[in-house]
Formats: sequence, structure tokens, C-alpha cells
Amino acid sequence: MCLSVKAKAQKYLYNYSTVGTGRSPIGAIFADFKRDGRVDLATANGDNTVSVILGQPKGAFAPAVSYPTGTSPYAFMAADLRKDKKMDLVTVNT
Repeated sequence: MCLSVKAKAQKYLYNYSTVGTGRSPIGAIFADFKRDGRVDLATANGDNTVSVILGQPKGAFAPAVSYPTGTSPYAFMAADLRKDKKMDLVTVNT
């Protein structure tokens, strides 16, 4: 069975916020890094950094904090790798 639905795209985005990251972000991960029940954001960046942007009340984000990575990160993931109930970030570099 195949269903086809035609929908119109929303033309405007309301209640959005802009956040700063490192130079040329290659991707984003959303997770609760601070374990406070809020969505946080991490980006891997072309300037050999990963930026962590913590979620704030009412959907806003705090300023980014950048951490160094290896040369040219091209992939990254978030997981509890140490099994300590804290989210870890891992990058894959060239």
C-alpha cells in the first residue's frame, strides 16, 4: 500500500533563534548534554573545533563554547560511551 499526500511548505519560521558556532559547521547533533531536561546542540566545525550550545529556558540557547578536535572533523556522534549516564562527543578526523 502506498499513500501519497501533497502538503504545502511553511513559508515563515516563527519563534526561532540564531546561535553562533565555529567556522563552517558540518553537522549538528541535538541531545541533553547537561542532563537538565533541555535540548542542547553540538556542531562539528571546519575550524577544527566542536561547539556545544546549551539549551536555556523558553527555548533559547546559551552562547557556544568551542573545544578543539583533531584535524578536519568530518563526522561526529553523541553517546554515553563510558556508561556514566553522561553524554560524550566523539569526532572522526582526517
